[in-house]
Amino acid sequence: MTNKRMIPVTAVLGVGDETIPHDRAGIIVARELAALVKAEAIGGIHVFECGVTPEHFSGVLRPLKPARVVIVDAMSPGVGEDNGVRVVSKDQIGGISFSTHALPLTVFLRYLESSLGCTTAIIGITGDGDDETMRGYAARVLELIVQGNEL
Repeated sequence: MTNKRMIPVTAVLGVGDETIPHDRAGIIVARELAALVKAEAIGGIHVFECGVTPEHFSGVLRPLKPARVVIVDAMSPGVGEDNGVRVVSKDQIGGISFSTHALPLTVFLRYLESSLGCTTAIIGITGDGDDETMRGYAARVLELIVQGNEL
């Protein structure tokens, strides 16, 4: 029997275009996060690399019945902000520049909340750092998900 730590079922959607350096953060952090979840034996977290169309993954989410869905996406830093990890409220999305998507994130989040009965959150990643930096960002995202109080 495996000794896993469990948290409420959480789907993490890494979003972005890996071929564009300033838009790849969500995908790279998701990849690193999946490795951390496996290494630390944390049950209940399901990570998906969604590219620029996270809405295509809504069908995959239904059978998981997640309690929450967290989108990780590249975000332009605000004035005076350093690179890093930031929880962004849905109310703030209109004033923050995220990567281009086929469907606005606010519409997708509302759809997930109504169709899956889950909560949603967005974690913005600013900067297009090297692999070591992205691993650090992934560790911070995992910390936020496990603690859950900021999401």
